[in-house]
Amino acid sequence: MPVALVPPVNQNSKEFDIYMEKLKVRLSTNKYLKSVPLNTREDIAAAYICLDAEANRQIKSAATTIFVGTGVMQNGKLDAIIVLITQISLIWRIALYLQPTTIKSAILNLTFHPVFGLAGGIGSKLCSMNAISASQLSKHR
Repeated sequence: MPVALVPPVNQNSKEFDIYMEKLKVRLSTNKYLKSVPLNTREDIAAAYICLDAEANRQIKSAATTIFVGTGVMQNGKLDAIIVLITQISLIWRIALYLQPTTIKSAILNLTFHPVFGLAGGIGSKLCSMNAISASQLSKHR
């Protein structure tokens, strides 16, 4: 992914003008902003509102997928796989809306999110532990 653009502290400096130009160029390549003007600071703020709305749509879509998928499967390991795949897909889609991404850079970014895989694995193990504990408890009664 391109390097993050960090705005200078002083908004009245030449560096801030350069930052704004780089930001306009980056936003102009975004497919969700093709029809959005990017001439002023207000235009850029409106563009980020559009991007936030698209991110929320993607998040709700992923949540629906997980809700339906885990509700239908009723299997801890399959549920963990559904959640993991959906989360990876969500990260990819949101990264695409923020800035253009190559497959290589997306994979590198996903390596910084091992928590998703770990959470799925732990959740799966907890489900099996709960099943074992429940069966052991019923034997002792």
